[in-house]
Amino acid sequence: MKSIARYGTSFAVVVVGSLLGMGCSKKGPECETVISSMNALGAKLSDTQKVTGATDSKPEQVAAALRPFAAAAKSTGDSLAKAELTVAEIKKIAAEASVASLALAASASKMANDAEQM
Repeated sequence: MKSIARYGTSFAVVVVGSLLGMGCSKKGPECETVISSMNALGAKLSDTQKVTGATDSKPEQVAAALRPFAAAAKSTGDSLAKAELTVAEIKKIAAEASVASLALAASASKMANDAEQM
């Protein structure tokens, strides 16, 4: 779980940094769409890590924590993929964030399934 958490956190930082570095004031609402989506997913990841990172967590607790995160990551990925963006750089970042969010969703779902089998 630590590798997925590290990847998710690192990716969110890169996305936000990229958007801030390109001058979001020109297309504020589009930047806000991507940033708010990734920030919300980052908050869910943080909540999930509280359970998955605890040494005394039981497998069913881990699975129960991962399921909502997986659903949120899928929702974020789907939402970013459908976002109607006009700035090419923001479109590219949103597409990459969508792919990463969907990969996180798949990994979290698999880990939840594995935890339930323990």
